[in-house]
Amino acid sequence: MKQHLYHYWLRCACVLTMVTGLISLLASYPDTDFLWRYLFNALSGFQSDIQFSAVARTLSAVLGGVMIGWGWMMFHLVHPSVFNQFIRNALLSGIIVWFLTDSIGSYVSDLPMNIVLNIIFLIIFLIPLISLKKSK
Repeated sequence: MKQHLYHYWLRCACVLTMVTGLISLLASYPDTDFLWRYLFNALSGFQSDIQFSAVARTLSAVLGGVMIGWGWMMFHLVHPSVFNQFIRNALLSGIIVWFLTDSIGSYVSDLPMNIVLNIIFLIIFLIPLISLKKSK
């Protein structure tokens, strides 16, 4: 029963990844960028009202597509009918590599509050991935 819960948890985490990607994708258009702008305003401590340049909009579109695709792929890989230790280890190492590189990039680009969001995302994925190892 616990395994079922952890697979469900992982699938919810994948949906969260896709929703985050959709919000990023929506930032590629000025009329639908409010959620992404709010997030970046919050991450910068509401010091100013962030406006996205054309380059930032393009990068948001690309990032959104990558996140949606990544979430979609993981959603299918964590299904109990195909999930195995190889997939678990690949996801676990991928999440850790993402966390380290994204957090370093956030620090270097002077957006340290993004590291807090990264920690939350990391925990959301780590708990079920580690627990599935223990339950095998």
